[in-house]
Amino acid sequence: MDGHLFQEAKVGYSGSRQYWLHSIFIGHLWASARLNPGASDVCYGWQEQLENDVVPLVSDDIPVWARMDNAYYRKQIVEWFEARPWDFSISVTNDNYCRPVLDCIEGLPKSAWTPIRSDNTEEAILSYHQPAGWNRQQTYVVTRRWHDGKQWLAVPRYSVILVSRSDLPLAELVRRHGRSRGRRMPRKVH
Repeated sequence: MDGHLFQEAKVGYSGSRQYWLHSIFIGHLWASARLNPGASDVCYGWQEQLENDVVPLVSDDIPVWARMDNAYYRKQIVEWFEARPWDFSISVTNDNYCRPVLDCIEGLPKSAWTPIRSDNTEEAILSYHQPAGWNRQQTYVVTRRWHDGKQWLAVPRYSVILVSRSDLPLAELVRRHGRSRGRRMPRKVH
């Protein structure tokens, strides 16, 4: 889709006029979409989209687990979800956001980690941190992997996921968030 057909299209990341397609899925159902102009903030209009398009579709007795990428790691989004009976998880991939969470677990013994794969190539632990300006401490699942495909690593790779629940097994929290941690759900349309 080329932005020259739309009056409100703006210059995007590629330098051409375009729109950003922000989508929300419920399971495999494409429940909502907005075309945002150009290189706009990927979270632009998130609250209006959720409240007008998604909330009316989901009754209070239906369990919800919202999975989001690092773009949604924002105080106002977390507070919006915390005010509802919805569970959520957010990939935290920005180094500035990950570092304080990883600092909390630095130096913990191997016995503090829980294997979450039967082959012991991935472990997880809960970590707690209150980001600057946020009203309360948040709960994070930190995973560390000792392999990349079939290649074992000399230094583990860490992933950080903000979670709304800590009462589930660590493997279940990671499974619910999905193996595609860090993948952007919104798609850019040119």
